[in-house]
Amino acid sequence: MATLREQAQWESGIYQLEKTDPVVGGEDGIANQQAKQLANRTAYLKQQTDQAKKDITNIQGNYAPINSPHLTGIPTAPTAEQNVNSTQIATTGFVKTAIANLVGSAPAALDTLSELATALGGDRNLKATLLNLIGQKVSKNGDRMSGKLWIEGNASGSHSQGGIGLVNTGGGKGTAVHFDGHLLPNKVNKGGMHISDSGDGGAEIAFLTTPAGDANSDRRHVAMVINKDGALWVKELGWLSAFVSEMRNKKVVNNTYYGNHYNGAEVYKFTNSSLMIVIMHVRVEGEGEFFLPEAFDGFATAIANDRYDGRHSLGISILGNNKVKIWGQETTEVSLIAIGYKR
Repeated sequence: MATLREQAQWESGIYQLEKTDPVVGGEDGIANQQAKQLANRTAYLKQQTDQAKKDITNIQGNYAPINSPHLTGIPTAPTAEQNVNSTQIATTGFVKTAIANLVGSAPAALDTLSELATALGGDRNLKATLLNLIGQKVSKNGDRMSGKLWIEGNASGSHSQGGIGLVNTGGGKGTAVHFDGHLLPNKVNKGGMHISDSGDGGAEIAFLTTPAGDANSDRRHVAMVINKDGALWVKELGWLSAFVSEMRNKKVVNNTYYGNHYNGAEVYKFTNSSLMIVIMHVRVEGEGEFFLPEAFDGFATAIANDRYDGRHSLGISILGNNKVKIWGQETTEVSLIAIGYKR
């Protein structure tokens, strides 16, 4: 028994046997026409099905599954706008733009989290640390400190690099800056130094002290004044120049003039005491040591000032009993007063 030869092809139609068709068998017989056409269609469909299976197998090897896909190569996706906040895929372009926006214009040394962590000392409690440090600082708008305040500078022969500068922007006669001392336990102001505007471009310095008495009240009085011209006033004696002149007239004080001692010097001795005052003029070139015309026997102190315009800051100290050291910023004509005891 033979079988029909099949061809894998799609038949456009299936032949309908007519009543008048004779029954003829064989490969091309009309009785086998329908079966042959159906067999061809079946073979065609099988061929297509087999190819589809192969294609599906190939697709499965070249495409990732929907669930937890594993992609290779360089897959691409649309880059979302920076304001998108969803489950959309973030491309490398999106991430780089976001990081660039975060870094902004940060310097190269601080544009990574590692560099920032290093710069911040790896402090996990940085906020608390900073707040604690800020709490230890003095407010620019007024505050209270405890302990000693050290101000250091490093400028040989100059006062410009170390010290306290007080500014009163009010201006006008009587405007002043204060260095005041408040003593515990009641914190009453006990004394200080006031530098005030004399109203004509000059300034004077007043030194305040507190006499013995009620510790709970402010009883300061002016104990000494140095006016804009360098004249000295003390509460017990008044203006020193007038006091010396009066004492000289009363023969209470004797003075000796040393015209060739540097740029001139005078020594005043009080007849009824061991007090001696030396007034001397010298030229200081930066700093120098100068002998007094007469030596002290006991304690002595001295002050120095620029004898012309008063613009140069000066320092002075007593060396032994017959010499002073004076230092400043540049060449200066100096007047000094030394007060002490001589038996």
